[in-house]
Amino acid sequence: MSPRPRADRPAPVPAPLQTMGRELQTIAPAESDAATPIALVVDGDAVSRRFVELALAHEHSFVVESATDAMTAVEILKVHSVDLIVSESDLPDMNGLRFFRQLGQEQRLRDISFVFLSSDRRADSKIAAFRAGADDYLTKPCDVAEFRARAEALVARRRRLRDAQRRRNYLLSGDFAALHFADIVSIISIGQRSGLLSVATGRSTGQVFFSSGMAVHAVYGNLVGVKAFQSMVGEVDGHFEFSPGACELAPESYTIDGSPAGLLLDAARLSDEEAHSRELGPAATVSPPRPASVSAPRSHTLPPRLSSALAPDATLAAQFELGLRDPFALGEMRLWTEDDLARWTRAEGGSARLHIVFIADLAAGVSALLALAGSPTERWVLGGLSATKKAFGLTFFLRQERTVDIVLLDAHAPSAFQASLGRTPSVMIIAPPDGDLMTLGISSRVALEAIVQQLDPPAVVGVGNAALMDGLVKLRIGEDRLLRCTQSALGESADARSLLIKAVRLWAASAGKRPTFRPTQG
Repeated sequence: MSPRPRADRPAPVPAPLQTMGRELQTIAPAESDAATPIALVVDGDAVSRRFVELALAHEHSFVVESATDAMTAVEILKVHSVDLIVSESDLPDMNGLRFFRQLGQEQRLRDISFVFLSSDRRADSKIAAFRAGADDYLTKPCDVAEFRARAEALVARRRRLRDAQRRRNYLLSGDFAALHFADIVSIISIGQRSGLLSVATGRSTGQVFFSSGMAVHAVYGNLVGVKAFQSMVGEVDGHFEFSPGACELAPESYTIDGSPAGLLLDAARLSDEEAHSRELGPAATVSPPRPASVSAPRSHTLPPRLSSALAPDATLAAQFELGLRDPFALGEMRLWTEDDLARWTRAEGGSARLHIVFIADLAAGVSALLALAGSPTERWVLGGLSATKKAFGLTFFLRQERTVDIVLLDAHAPSAFQASLGRTPSVMIIAPPDGDLMTLGISSRVALEAIVQQLDPPAVVGVGNAALMDGLVKLRIGEDRLLRCTQSALGESADARSLLIKAVRLWAASAGKRPTFRPTQG
């Protein structure tokens, strides 16, 4: 019986292939399904081919193509999209391992799951196949259910990887040595893209906000607007990252009014004038202002006023530590909307409140804090049912109205709730994903630097690898505040309770090191 035609399938393999003495068959499901994976069985033995066809076509799990040898399989792969290849290790026209390696030479065929279903039971053959990169190796005869389950699992795993790659937010990023700042701006302008361009150079960090290809706001060190933009044009050594998305700035916050092309031309003219002035001599030299290296770009979400941090006190620290050391001391889980968080961080919270901002990978941070959390309350559950964006945290209510509260921020987007943080934290804990600051993109590191500079905590605890201290100092986090780093990844030896105790001790040690009260900001 001839196979049923499929409307959503490519045209069948041309007839000349059949005149070469090779067999081509198709078993299709009763109803076409675009999501149904396609398997290709390559085997010179008709009984083995039929076994694979019946096993995989069961309940329409796969559409099955079949070929008697490697050459026919290659021709089929030219016209059919295949998710799985099941091959004998000894084919009529070549060795199966050679066939697998031949497919690996083409980029378009490397991601197809490949399974050997072989009569060769030797361990050496299996080892050679796995070392070459085969996904699985089964021997004949094989249980039908096990074979089908393995095939379905392989295809499902490949599809999950592809889905994850498709959902990933790909960014334009790189080094100025490969792509100059002016070229990046031109690409964004021509594409009429909106988003945030983050820049990190040896002198400072900066951000340029784009709306439909137009640069509308820029900050670079202490410079703002056109001056900041022009300073970035002159940089030749640094890194950049463009995060596409709607511009979050309100029009009244725009500091740039002009086309990117005009801004670049003005920057080039100023550069030429500066070079000409140098040729005339020192008396005629007029240098543009250099961005200061002691401050980070300020976010447009900076709150106008921060409540002061709790002044460090050795007696209070001992009481906090004693309360946190109690293994039965559990925190109350909190979920805050942006407005709730703003009210909470500005509230007094007992006779003594130790406020901590915890910046970590969101999943790792939640997992660490949940180990110290009590049972969820009705209020917490109801809050979680709301679709509004929320921040997570814990609050410890200790004796004598002492309070320790922790607000968790996502290390990949530390500025997401920045406008709602109305209190200077006594301590900030920074635990980058896997303990490595370089896992964060440039825009995340720029935002991290900005939020530390703006919240201005007197003490910082870092959790990460041996390079974390240097990385935080490069972000100017360690210039004027007490800093301690624990060489561990969050969730390993760095459990949340021990981190909180270290934070309390570091807070106590910050006494007299620097002012902890800033009545105004902005």
